[in-house]
Amino acid sequence: MAGCILGFTLSEKYEQKVLLIDDNHQRCASAVAAGIFNPITGKRMAKTWLADAIFPAMFTFYKRAEQVLHKKFIYQHSVVKPFDTIKEQNEGIAKTADTEYKDYIRLATEYLDLAGVVDYPLGGITVDNSGWLDCNSFMQAVKSYFVNKNQYQEGKYVFDSNEIVKEGNLIKIPLNSKIVNCAGFQASLHPVWANLPWQLAKGEIVTVKSQVKLHNVINKTVFLCPTPIANEYKCGATYIWNTIDNAASQNGTDELTQKLTSFFRVKFDIIKTEAEVRPTVKNRKPFLGNHPSYPNEYIFNGFGSKTVSMAPYFAIHFCEFLLGNSNLMAEVNVNQHFDKLLTRK
Repeated sequence: MAGCILGFTLSEKYEQKVLLIDDNHQRCASAVAAGIFNPITGKRMAKTWLADAIFPAMFTFYKRAEQVLHKKFIYQHSVVKPFDTIKEQNEGIAKTADTEYKDYIRLATEYLDLAGVVDYPLGGITVDNSGWLDCNSFMQAVKSYFVNKNQYQEGKYVFDSNEIVKEGNLIKIPLNSKIVNCAGFQASLHPVWANLPWQLAKGEIVTVKSQVKLHNVINKTVFLCPTPIANEYKCGATYIWNTIDNAASQNGTDELTQKLTSFFRVKFDIIKTEAEVRPTVKNRKPFLGNHPSYPNEYIFNGFGSKTVSMAPYFAIHFCEFLLGNSNLMAEVNVNQHFDKLLTRK
């Protein structure tokens, strides 16, 4: 997702010539993800960092992408979050009266039709400016966009030529090229980026089928998110830290099934289980910038589960930096981490 968003932004908004290099999504968390975007997260119902800037940029980006790529990707539906405890209920009601949250949170009084479908005896909140993105459809459309421009290659790159040359699975690129690593968790395995403070999180997800038709995302211990296929929903997700395999487990499936059954009162069938590794980082801020020792090696990565919402905003921020128009904000500048590594040495 991050690479598609950045590549499309560079090409469409900044009219730059881009070569998209891919391994055909052989390992890709975005291909498994439900694609939920939500400005209010966590048990404390806190507003996402930079939400007031990130979400307008996100909606602008995907609406423009839909126009250019002639496909539907973004589905703007509220997230309904039932309260788990009286304490959470009190905090949620207080948030609805907070002017800082006025554009995001309201009491979920209009979803009484969920009675008998979703168990929420304490009520809940509705989070607006939320919804989900069809990530696979978006990524395939961006791939086709670059294929049609003859700017897409599958393989591994190496700095070794005066022009772009494909030899088997190896793509030789000019020595003065700027290469941007957007390869998700696989960047943590690259020798240039391996020492960054990654905190990878494997996530498991199940796809379920039910006779109930829901438009909104339900978020209570696990999420239940619609998919492009009628009556099919993605439910997730587990968090297993610092594990990089993509094998769905019976334990993960059992955990998700148990949690979904605790509030979803309708019969459902599990039709698919999936797992992949999120490119999460310790301070929950993405990695942007170039390597101090390898100036042609750049990174645009580490968005974790917030790639759908955060990457469009930071793609513009990164492009301005890449083209020499501005500096990166300190919180996301990857050089801060290399400075710490040098200090420790």
